[in-house]
Amino acid sequence: MNSPNKGKKMVFKTGFEAVEDVDIPKLVAPILKGEADTVNDSRYLSGHTTDMPVYYRLGQTILDKIIMNICIQKCDRFLNIYLMFVSIFIFRLPFIFQGFQASDFGYHMTHQVFSFTFSPEIKYIEPMYFLADFVGGMWLSIIGHPSVLWARLGGVLLGALNAVIVFSILVNYFEKRKVFFVVFISSLFILIGPTCIHYYTFPAFLVSLELWIFNKVISSKENPKKREIYSFFLGFITIPIILSRLPLLLIFITPILFVFYYYLRKEDSSYLKKIVFPTLKGIFFSIIFFGLFYWYLGILDNYLSYILVKVIASSTGNIHEGQRYTMRNLFTLCILHYTQLIITSSMFFLGFIYYQ
Repeated sequence: MNSPNKGKKMVFKTGFEAVEDVDIPKLVAPILKGEADTVNDSRYLSGHTTDMPVYYRLGQTILDKIIMNICIQKCDRFLNIYLMFVSIFIFRLPFIFQGFQASDFGYHMTHQVFSFTFSPEIKYIEPMYFLADFVGGMWLSIIGHPSVLWARLGGVLLGALNAVIVFSILVNYFEKRKVFFVVFISSLFILIGPTCIHYYTFPAFLVSLELWIFNKVISSKENPKKREIYSFFLGFITIPIILSRLPLLLIFITPILFVFYYYLRKEDSSYLKKIVFPTLKGIFFSIIFFGLFYWYLGILDNYLSYILVKVIASSTGNIHEGQRYTMRNLFTLCILHYTQLIITSSMFFLGFIYYQ
């Protein structure tokens, strides 16, 4: 359309000169009718391709068909949990060979080996997240001896499984293509650097699993049997979440907020009542199961005494020097930060209203 080396300005000028007046109303009509946000024209519709080589036109047509039919229209069939798992796993796998900080990995692996391999004693384990260490030690025991590479491989597998669970939840509410790439990119940033199965990754996996079960509960309104089963496991998984990281005891706030949500929305509470009893039953059986499990390991009595002392000390702030965060000062920090947020937001909105 334009002779060489005259710049983009001349290209646009030549293009506008080639447009017929009758074409402009057709071009902007979908925007004026509210049917589209933007409209693109095509030179193929005007017949301005007579000077284009045949091989170029043929290649362009084939390429357009490939992009439209394979990469866009049919790509959704490939975007599934299996591709998500393989993508995260392959991308994260090379990081297991990265250097490591001996203090962190040594700390985790020592506790995990003691928690699973030997008869655990309260002075050699960390009761606040014993279950996470036990699962990590169980993973290390598969090859018969501690290995940093094997520990990191477990972290990669757990991260990929976590991404799969999040994807399978969100895909029920949003477009599959957008969900896939958002979860994929988010997982890459969250999992920067090598990791293993420990008191961060394992509880996060269990929380994601609990959200997946919760999603199944609210989507099983028409199937009472499935709803009851999922509600039971929703309650059952709550206890291992807490045992894998004790501060997650605050997860019990979630059902309270859920009931409050139903109350504010003034929705039918009969469905809520149908899932409360199976959930409580799941919590009860989970307490029995893990209580017997800890009793079998021989740490139940000492564990309960240790946790009780820790919770009381943390809630009162009566801890040894060097331990920075307790329930008391964390609660104080939350109140302080939320107060600052409310004051700052109020000043901003008041200023905005005054300016208007």
